[in-house]
Amino acid sequence: MLNRNLFKTSTTLLFYFKDGQFVGENYIANKLTVLSIPILQILEFLKDDYKTIEEIDFQFKGLPNLEELLAKLVAAAVLIQKESELEELEEEINDWEWDLPARYYHAKTNYVSFEANNEKVWIELDNKSSEISPPLPFLQLANVDYQPLRKPNKELNANIFQSLMDRRTCRSFLSQAISEEDFSNLIYYSFGKTGEYKGGTLGDVIFKTTPSGGSRHHPEIYMIVNRVDNFEKGIYHYNVNEHSLGLMEAGEFSQWGLAICSDQKWVKDCSVVFIVTSLLKRNMWKYKHAHAYRVINLDVGHLGQTFNLTCTALGLAAFGTAALNNKLIEEQLNLNPYVQPALYVLATGYPNKEDKDYAR
Repeated sequence: MLNRNLFKTSTTLLFYFKDGQFVGENYIANKLTVLSIPILQILEFLKDDYKTIEEIDFQFKGLPNLEELLAKLVAAAVLIQKESELEELEEEINDWEWDLPARYYHAKTNYVSFEANNEKVWIELDNKSSEISPPLPFLQLANVDYQPLRKPNKELNANIFQSLMDRRTCRSFLSQAISEEDFSNLIYYSFGKTGEYKGGTLGDVIFKTTPSGGSRHHPEIYMIVNRVDNFEKGIYHYNVNEHSLGLMEAGEFSQWGLAICSDQKWVKDCSVVFIVTSLLKRNMWKYKHAHAYRVINLDVGHLGQTFNLTCTALGLAAFGTAALNNKLIEEQLNLNPYVQPALYVLATGYPNKEDKDYAR
């Protein structure tokens, strides 16, 4: 039986076709319901205001078992009742300044049931790997000539605590080249392969200075080289497996770097601009739930902090932004946004300390 007599259509519904049926999904209740024409007519009638059973019955005379139908629609979170818990949740999310994409993403990735039985998980992954090989943890572009970077200095000894204290976001750079040695060290300690494990259930697994959920290490690094000793200006891809760079296109791309960062003026003077993309299938292979997308974003945040601290330890300044023009990046790098989206830009160079606002 219904314990409240006022009903309204939920404001957190999405409508779409699934498996040939028209459905309504209440994304904050995580419930999906097949919708018929009579139900759609009820939803239309109740879309603006709460109404009583009597008002609904008067509007839809002859509709059999109305109270039972309303009870089912409430249980499916298609309808909400006055002073219910679902009404309170809807009021909270409808107060957000962010619109539907953010609300849906938050709700659909907020509650995930994780399998605690590791043995079961590994049996499932073993079975999957025998049918579908896990994606490689590194990418080598076709028709691109890769040249090895200088070997990284494995004897660097910076004070991590001092680097934490000194780290600042720089917004004013000198138009000055960084050395080939610093360039190689920066790439290796920020993005490079520091170890590997070959041939297990997960395929070849690499280790980096930054953690990655499930050891998937989905990021791929492209870069605009503006000013680096002994390097031609242009757009490059980093081959993490070989610690090498492939020149994709030579030329002056500082203006393009400015444009992809939404015209934040200081980007133009950076020595190197790094574009962090994500090969989504590396994570999708292991994780089928949408919560894995949260982990991808967390991984990129971890990567940004590693980059910042590495720059600081090397005496370089750093800047990061997610205010990207993704269309420009996809067109230039020939990326499919549903296969390999661009998520972050990191940049470095020498700070312009004559500008009193160079660091924050």
